[in-house]
Amino acid sequence: MRGPGHGQQASHRQQCTEKGLRHPPKPYQHCSGRQVAGGKMRVVALVTACAVFLANVSASGAMPAAAQTAEAPSREKIVETWAKAHLPAVKAAIVAKDPAATAAHLRAAATELAPLSDGDISSLLIGGADGFLGDGDNASALAIGEAALAWSRQAKLGPGNQFDALGRTGAARYFMADYAGAARDMGESVERAREIAPYDANAVANAISNYAVVLDANGRYRESEAALQDAVKLRLSAEPRRPEGVATAHAALAAVQKRIGRFDLAEGNYRASLETLEAAGRTETPAYARVLHNYAVFLSDEGRDAEAVPLYRRVLALVPAEKRLNPNMIPDHSALASALLAIGALDEAEVAIGDAIRIAEKLEKPNSDVGPAFANRAGIREARGDVAGAEADYRHALAVDRQINGGGAHLDIPIDLMRLSSLLRRNGRAAEAETLSAEAVQLIDAIPARNPRRAVVLDERAAILAVLERREEALAASRAASELLAERFELDRDRD
Repeated sequence: MRGPGHGQQASHRQQCTEKGLRHPPKPYQHCSGRQVAGGKMRVVALVTACAVFLANVSASGAMPAAAQTAEAPSREKIVETWAKAHLPAVKAAIVAKDPAATAAHLRAAATELAPLSDGDISSLLIGGADGFLGDGDNASALAIGEAALAWSRQAKLGPGNQFDALGRTGAARYFMADYAGAARDMGESVERAREIAPYDANAVANAISNYAVVLDANGRYRESEAALQDAVKLRLSAEPRRPEGVATAHAALAAVQKRIGRFDLAEGNYRASLETLEAAGRTETPAYARVLHNYAVFLSDEGRDAEAVPLYRRVLALVPAEKRLNPNMIPDHSALASALLAIGALDEAEVAIGDAIRIAEKLEKPNSDVGPAFANRAGIREARGDVAGAEADYRHALAVDRQINGGGAHLDIPIDLMRLSSLLRRNGRAAEAETLSAEAVQLIDAIPARNPRRAVVLDERAAILAVLERREEALAASRAASELLAERFELDRDRD
């Protein structure tokens, strides 16, 4: 089994990065809202729709940057004036669960928001959902995205508005590990994208790519691969052709092909992604750095860490020296450290992981990259013979991921438990390891799909049970892991 946290693949953020969802889906700016003159009932309804958003986004009364996307200054001024005048009272009324007071404040604000069109309100809500997604508050993003969707339907807006809203709800559900719900929303977003006139191949390709991500999350790998193949074709046929869109589609297809064992095809698509950006002169862009990082992860997963190391270094070299210790650089330093560990360059690995940990420790609150960084340092510490230090780091990674993800209903938690139990098993503490591995299996069984991860957890449990001489249970766990891998690669089980 490879080193812990290898290539940051256990990080939920890194999985999303590789599949094209490092950031929430970008909105398709197609607003076909009716320009309906404000009537009192319409205004009260729309104010009600956005009041909870306004009341929750900021205790200070300021709108988040993502929501300030007005096409005209007058719209910004309208919202700013409304927020300053009414936000504190509305927020207090909602917190106090006083619907009468809330309604009174909304009525007082209604005439001030009357100049906003239905499309403006839709954009306001979608911008708010983007703000929450950017902050990692997926539950709030989902609530606001659902409000945007309900409003677009109530106001009978065009498919572009519903496409935007469904993209946000689908992304929020995905990040909350509600993969079935994400697939439903993203599937509907594809339908809405195809209805937008004039037909926009890039918009449809973007919707299909996001749908493919959640198909993959549901274990529907072949469907995901087919969808991404369609997305690549659409990107290549679109006018104008957008190099970054073409590159992203190739990279997402590569990630899915890697998961189903089509390694040659996967590598070809990673290379096609990089070549597309190179041909367009986009080698200094975040998109290029992201694909380069993911290709390096692919090489590391293939055991080609010596090839991966210079790619990780190239990613870091693309960033100005003064920005290499920014929070978004944690995965790059951490993945480099993991690859260096794999090739035995422990001194260099310690330098790289030191940079990642230094960034992590300065964060006001931990994010989803922090746990994998500590897990990678644990591997380096174990290689140095510091078992106590390694255990402390694995436990810290587990605690951070529990804090971020709110318990166990998230892929990172059972993976953290598996790593810690593996360390304990290797150091003669099999009984403690068995308790942790049992929890890991219980948790991962409750998370849909992600069969390759479930197989790794079951394989480690089999090893622990074998040490404890519980042979029949060990054999059952090992057989289950093998069957999951066979399912992943769609192999004939008689040949497995």
